Amino acid sequence: MWSTWPPGGGIVDNRNNPSIVLARFFGKRVVVHFGLLESEKYLSRWRSLLGPIFRMADEIVVNSRYSSAVFQRYSLRTKVVAAPVDVELIPERHVTSCNRRSCSIVP
Repeated sequence: MWSTWPPGGGIVDNRNNPSIVLARFFGKRVVVHFGLLESEKYLSRWRSLLGPIFRMADEIVVNSRYSSAVFQRYSLRTKVVAAPVDVELIPERHVTSCNRRSCSIVP
């Protein structure tokens, strides 16, 4: 996933770590969007590789405060950009039976 933001050639890339190094080499701003749900496991496994590379980024953007807290444990600063959810677009569903997998109480 390559896209330019902000105008002027910043690179946003959430999968390709060598692109971060290349962008810095060419003097571009780097914004990393990290949306992986298992960020704790990922960062603990790849800490020695990702730490220095992520520190090269100008900004690290995550989806939740939880992910931000995980990154802070690894001394990486983040900005939280939550994806808004419009509950009006989600259809209401009445549940008539409960089982072990899902049980909802609808008034």
